[in-house]
Amino acid sequence: MAYITIQVNDTEKLEKLKKLLFENGFEADETKITDTSDYIYRFDGLEIDDEKKRVTVDGRSIALTPTEYNILCILMKQKGRVLSAEQIYRAIWHVETIGVEENVIAVHIRRIRMKIEHDPKKPHFVKAVWGVGYRVG
Repeated sequence: MAYITIQVNDTEKLEKLKKLLFENGFEADETKITDTSDYIYRFDGLEIDDEKKRVTVDGRSIALTPTEYNILCILMKQKGRVLSAEQIYRAIWHVETIGVEENVIAVHIRRIRMKIEHDPKKPHFVKAVWGVGYRVG
């Protein structure tokens, strides 16, 4: 089974596409069709537009490095879930960890907090769960 995600704003074109799929033995499942809101992640005043690669806090644009952006995006996509430093490391660099990932991720988290938190010493957005990892929310 394969899925194709498309963006169609024209209902007439969407109906033609569904008919074409049906005629060729495929089934169109509208629940699999996404819109641009699937690329926007929000928590309180923090917003990530993953399509435009833009981060804002209370409407103010935040400049992050690509690695900082990717870490924050991973945490926002898993909002409320605690991710270990090892999980974050593997998701970013796609390699097995060698034992230094906790320090690497901690440094990036500290830099992210300096940029997005109102008070980095009392973080509201990116929280540490002692001995486990990090979470947003």
